[in-house]
Amino acid sequence: MDENESRKLDKVLSFVLKKRNFYLILIILFALILRIIVASNAYPLADEMNVAVRSINVHNSGTVNSIDESHSFYFLTEIGYKLTNYINLITARAPSIIFGILSILLIYLIVLKLYKDEKISLVSAFLVAISGFQIRYSLAEMDISMAFFVLLSSYAFLSAIYDKKDYMYYLSALFLGLATAIKTFAGIWVLSYFAFGIFYIIKNKEYGKEYLSKKGLKIILICFFIVLISLAPIIIANYLLYKDKGVVDLQIARYLNINKQYYMGLSGIDSPFTFNQLSIGMSAGFETFWKLDPLISILATFGFILTFKKYKEANLFLFFWFIFAFLFISGTAWLETHFVYNTLIFSIFSALFMVKLDSMLLKKSIKFFIPIVLILILVTNLWILSPQLTSKTAVSKMRSYTIDNIEEDSLVIVDQRVFRGRTAFIFNDRYYLEAAYLPQVLNQFGSESVEKVGIKTYFIECATDDCGWGNIKNQPELNQSMENLIKQVQNISSEKIVIYSGGGDEKKGQPYFRVYETAIDLNLAVLKATEQTHMHYFYPVNWKGEIYDKYNVKNSTDEILNEFGFLIFYLTILLEILSPFALIWFFKREN
Repeated sequence: MDENESRKLDKVLSFVLKKRNFYLILIILFALILRIIVASNAYPLADEMNVAVRSINVHNSGTVNSIDESHSFYFLTEIGYKLTNYINLITARAPSIIFGILSILLIYLIVLKLYKDEKISLVSAFLVAISGFQIRYSLAEMDISMAFFVLLSSYAFLSAIYDKKDYMYYLSALFLGLATAIKTFAGIWVLSYFAFGIFYIIKNKEYGKEYLSKKGLKIILICFFIVLISLAPIIIANYLLYKDKGVVDLQIARYLNINKQYYMGLSGIDSPFTFNQLSIGMSAGFETFWKLDPLISILATFGFILTFKKYKEANLFLFFWFIFAFLFISGTAWLETHFVYNTLIFSIFSALFMVKLDSMLLKKSIKFFIPIVLILILVTNLWILSPQLTSKTAVSKMRSYTIDNIEEDSLVIVDQRVFRGRTAFIFNDRYYLEAAYLPQVLNQFGSESVEKVGIKTYFIECATDDCGWGNIKNQPELNQSMENLIKQVQNISSEKIVIYSGGGDEKKGQPYFRVYETAIDLNLAVLKATEQTHMHYFYPVNWKGEIYDKYNVKNSTDEILNEFGFLIFYLTILLEILSPFALIWFFKREN
């Protein structure tokens, strides 16, 4: 080993063995292991299938926006698919795992910036690492990834104020813009910044004197322009879509009341925000916190109250960070996963309580309070997550079986009782057909007048009678028709495998899927014809087929506008990919 290599090794060892860095590395590795296990095993939510399926070959869509969000997150997910050459639950959930892990480091930095206390920062980071909410909802959803960019923005915002670095305001706006590119809802944090800014101006007269001026107005206008540019692809796409087809995406239709009838029947389209919904949503949010992070939630309440006097400024910043987003989500079409960012703040308030009580106990020579409580929280959360940690969802098993055992040129017929999103995800790269289309296919491609060959055919039975829809019990006719079809299938096929349930929300160890194999004499054209039926939630699977919101550009001016929107869109994706380097730079600043 030459002298240069020796120096590099010494630097690496010095970095790793530094007490703070050593603890952070252990925290990150532990958090990563837990998230990978749960992401591999956990039962998929319905909305997850929208994201996971829509991300498959999304670059072929020719669009930058879809019914409810920008394609930014879908592109990030597709990159994971392409890099691994694998589409399964863990690759679909990879962005949430990666950005969730990076968020742990950001929590450490933000707490250090606010409280100037290494112990509070490390405890906060560890609590985020073992948060049941954060681990369970590391899904093929946008919320955790969005929260990462909001945290980047928040750290830059705090650095601008406390380090008196005006350029950090612009970085804060840039990262908030990237967050809105992933999920438009992130714009709500502008209110959090304004609320804290007003408080800080009132408290700090010198700051107010400096920024309640042209200088402050200039910063605000530039920041507004940066966020607006980040939203340009969405705005331009909706403008051109409306100009061509008279419709806009679901969110704009919902909040601006533009041609809402196009989406009638979808949840929340008639009530963008109601106070009745607010009370229900708040109750559901706190119920979810209690279900997945009970001890962290309890300690957070005590931590916020008991340390408010000492850390009024820091606690208010975190309160503003939490409250506006929480109220907005509660009053709209909330889902449990939409509240996942709140546990980031709860973890900090919990750490405050633990460190405060620890310092009081140390005066009485009572030691090891923090390690004992952390172990108690860890054991509790591992128990809560034990179904996901100890068993694998049948959806993941069925996807693996498909990849390894179902030939690409075979026909797959899927029980109608399997949720369409799961069918599309599991069999996205196979010629699959929902059972309802079977009579039509047999009539068209199996008649005496067409040339036929024996096509290897697999039939996938939903052994539980409801594989993800949640309402089959209210459709006895559908259930009976599938049972009758299965009896016919059993007479002409052999049972290949029974796939058992698991992953948390399924009854562990129960038959979930049964796979039958046979050969049916059909015209080969049937295989390609199945792709015409591959639709899920407004869009064709693999983006092969008609895309309802793909617009035609009418003139040269609109063409320039369209190209500008695509340019900004691809630039935001590039910046999102490069964002971890900003985190590295932030760490160097703190050192």
